[in-house]
Amino acid sequence: SIDIDTLKSRIESLLIKQQKRIVIYIDDIDRLDKNEIYSVFRLVKLNADFINTVYILAFDEVMVSQMVGGKYGGDNVAGINFLEKIIQVPLRLPKAHPDDLRVFGLTLVSDVLENLGVELTESEVREFGEVFRLHLQIRMTSPRIAIRYANILNFSLPILNGLVNVIDLMVI
Repeated sequence: SIDIDTLKSRIESLLIKQQKRIVIYIDDIDRLDKNEIYSVFRLVKLNADFINTVYILAFDEVMVSQMVGGKYGGDNVAGINFLEKIIQVPLRLPKAHPDDLRVFGLTLVSDVLENLGVELTESEVREFGEVFRLHLQIRMTSPRIAIRYANILNFSLPILNGLVNVIDLMVI
């Protein structure tokens, strides 16, 4: 058994010898519970700051700052202050434009139908398009939600195709 500093020195020596950069992506941090979130940030800050190594941490800043701030008995501001100590270069991505989400969502639906061999009549396409525009599009606030919707269709359509109205199933 060796101590953490010795192990870290060995890893750094290997990284220097390799003369390569390492990029580590950690996504969906906001899906962890507050203790796990805190552990990820502690790991990155205290134990894993290796030479030639960059971390890209993807998360919802508001959600994570609230959870981390709560760990310190503080509020959102305490969480933001904590994150600022860890994150050296914050990159805030803008929200997807509703028109882009609509096109993305409809493309996913089209791909699912094509992959499953489900063919809609022109009237069914119009009916779904109208329902999508009025009721589903407003719920697609992120690409993740559009992908979840497509995954639900990909799962449910093969099971129920021929037993129910396809458009009703897609809307439900």
